[in-house]
Amino acid sequence: MQIRDIRAYSQQRWGKDVADLYAHDLRITITEVLDQRSSPGPCRSGDLGAGIFSFPCASQMIITS
Repeated sequence: MQIRDIRAYSQQRWGKDVADLYAHDLRITITEVLDQRSSPGPCRSGDLGAGIFSFPCASQMIITS
């Protein structure tokens, strides 16, 4: 899923201001994780599947592989 898709859903559900803030938080979090860490977060292979990682963003959890 793309950030623009998440932003569009958020705007429809909660309005433009909330969607803009959330999309900004996602971009910052993803950039920081990818640029500053050797790993994208803790490995979640035990509960989510092989090669799955997670990291927090605001009140959400970003799941990636």
